[in-house]
Amino acid sequence: MSSTTFACAACCRPMADSLARLGSVRCHDCLETQAPVREACVTGLREARPLPRELARRSGDGLEVTLLWFEDSGHVAVRVLDSRSGDRFQIRVDPADALDAFHHPFAYATPRRAASEELAFAGAA
Repeated sequence: MSSTTFACAACCRPMADSLARLGSVRCHDCLETQAPVREACVTGLREARPLPRELARRSGDGLEVTLLWFEDSGHVAVRVLDSRSGDRFQIRVDPADALDAFHHPFAYATPRRAASEELAFAGAA
C-alpha cells in the first residue's frame, strides 16, 4: 500500500486519493471552480510520477475523449470523461488500435476491462 499524497495542481493542497487514482490533477473545489493549474504546484507532481503525453483530444455532447501516451512504459490509453453523468474511465489499448479506440472508445471498453483499468486511471496505464 502506497503512502504517496498528491497535491492539487491548482491550489497545492493535498487532494483525495480517489481523485488522483482517477487521473485528476485538481482537488474537488478546484475542479468545480475550474481553477487554473499553477506551475509551482505541478513541479512536485511531475517529479512524483511521469505525466502522460496527450496525443489527441476531442469533446462534444458532454464527452471528453483523450488519447494518451505513457512515454516511460510505452503504453497507450484512451481516457473518457462524461460531464453529464460524472462517469470516467481509462483503457489501455494496443498502439496499433489507438486511433480507432480514440474515435470509438465504448467499443473497446467492456465492463470488465473498464472496471479493472479504472484503478490504473492515475498513470499506471
